[in-house]
Amino acid sequence: ERGDAQTKSATALSPKTRKLLAYESRHSPEGLAQAGLRELMEETGLVVGQHLAQGSDMRLRGDFACLDFLSRAITPPRNTRRYDARFFALPIDAVTDRITAVEHHEFVALDYRPISELLEDKLMPPTRLALLQLADHLKGQLVPKMLKGPKNIFPIDL
Repeated sequence: ERGDAQTKSATALSPKTRKLLAYESRHSPEGLAQAGLRELMEETGLVVGQHLAQGSDMRLRGDFACLDFLSRAITPPRNTRRYDARFFALPIDAVTDRITAVEHHEFVALDYRPISELLEDKLMPPTRLALLQLADHLKGQLVPKMLKGPKNIFPIDL
């Protein structure tokens, strides 16, 4: 949303996450981080930062310091543009509150499933890459990657 880039954060992005978000992007790293945390709050009710209730609006001052960049997925070249998504990891203790989520048709339930079990499902390439990246992150072996098509995955070299 347009206001994401102007929203003040509770904490700053780490230098590494900021550089990774800026890589080949015309959007501000802070705006992208804010959008990710706002979407998390709207769809799941999980708040990472300070929830600022203003009437029916759901405002958030995001805690960017806890974000670790995993990957970016872009609609393959020559296809109709459908997505340009960034995927993050954050520790569960970064969640500061839980509110009632806005109803979305995309989200069904918030529960835990092992990554290995999720990878057995039929997944879109961006989702599969994000889960593989999360598994590497949890093992301390993360190399941030970009996906530009199902078979065009490469490391982001800063």
